[in-house]
Amino acid sequence: MPKKYLLLLILLFLLPNLNLTAGEVYKTKQKNGDFVYTNVKPKNEAATVVEVKKYRDNDQTVIPDYEKYPENEEDRLAEEKQNYIDDIFREKAEDLSQREESLKKDIVSTKDYIDYLEDIIEDFLVNGYFADNYIFELRVQERNLEIFKEELEEIKQEEKALKKEARKNNVDPGILRVK
Repeated sequence: MPKKYLLLLILLFLLPNLNLTAGEVYKTKQKNGDFVYTNVKPKNEAATVVEVKKYRDNDQTVIPDYEKYPENEEDRLAEEKQNYIDDIFREKAEDLSQREESLKKDIVSTKDYIDYLEDIIEDFLVNGYFADNYIFELRVQERNLEIFKEELEEIKQEEKALKKEARKNNVDPGILRVK
């Protein structure tokens, strides 16, 4: 094997291990409170230079945000407590959201079934047949629909109570928004 191919092969193996992040990373805070990281220094905004570290074990670039770390033990414990409270509210909001979505699907399918039963009953009565069983089933489904709607209203009330309780516990309202 010629030497230039050997040298090229060695370079190909070494190149991925080189740290190619050059330059500085700037951190700016937008009007809405979000932080933006960029390698281009903003012209109109005050920016701080951020330390960039490269970890060898997983090859991820990490930009530490020191503003998020509590300065003392008391602040750390308060943050842990708030995170725990946030998690409880997040789980409750997710549970309510899942129940709400399930009920909405039940309502739609029950309405469709009611429409189907009404069509059958109409056909039976027009043709002179008895439709007692279908009428009974229609009444059962109409009652189920009312129950679903009542449960949906209860969930709405639970969501309002959860939001009120979250405000009392200083929970960020964004935590209660479920995707």
